[in-house]
Amino acid sequence: METNNHNNQQYELVGELISIFERGTRWYAYYRVDGKPVRQSLKTGSKKQARSKALAIERDLVDGEVRRPARASLIKDVIEEYIAHLRANGRSEKTVGKYEFAFKLVLELAERRGLRRISQIDLALIDAFRAERNTCRVKPKKEKNDG
Repeated sequence: METNNHNNQQYELVGELISIFERGTRWYAYYRVDGKPVRQSLKTGSKKQARSKALAIERDLVDGEVRRPARASLIKDVIEEYIAHLRANGRSEKTVGKYEFAFKLVLELAERRGLRRISQIDLALIDAFRAERNTCRVKPKKEKNDG
């Protein structure tokens, strides 16, 4: 069992390719995929479980089944891509405008809550969006009286 320190972090080598380290009360795995470092939560507070999970990851690494985890897209990028998709599919500008209005509210809410990635959107944000959408809606035009 080999250990080394890196940035005041104690890494313990548990296989040939993977180390574990503790941050707070959780254990993490450290390994490289395509030469790039990966630090992955093992979602456990138990060192014994952390070792076991790390060895399972190493088996997958050796079998070529582990890829570098992709980062979730930014909310604003997803919105831009979807608006482009609507236009490419021939949606009217009026329809696109309605989507842009709704997505602007979502983006503003997300920014106020410190959310940047699409994976961070949750039911609480959706509920807040629904409430805010109702308060920001344009009032219907009043009908003219004929006399």
